[in-house]
Amino acid sequence: MLDFGGLNVGDPACGPSVALPCGCGWALSVALIALPYAQHTGPTIAAASRRIIEAMLDDAP
Repeated sequence: MLDFGGLNVGDPACGPSVALPCGCGWALSVALIALPYAQHTGPTIAAASRRIIEAMLDDAP
């Protein structure tokens, strides 16, 4: 069996596909951490956190 997984290493076209999951994961992580703390004290941050979490759940397979 041949492994073609390393053929795209260094290809600039493959960079955005990696950056997108990393960015989404970072945003979800921050939202999940911020929501419990801002739930009662920061309604603006809590609302933004909820929107991010809902957007990620809507995009989930």
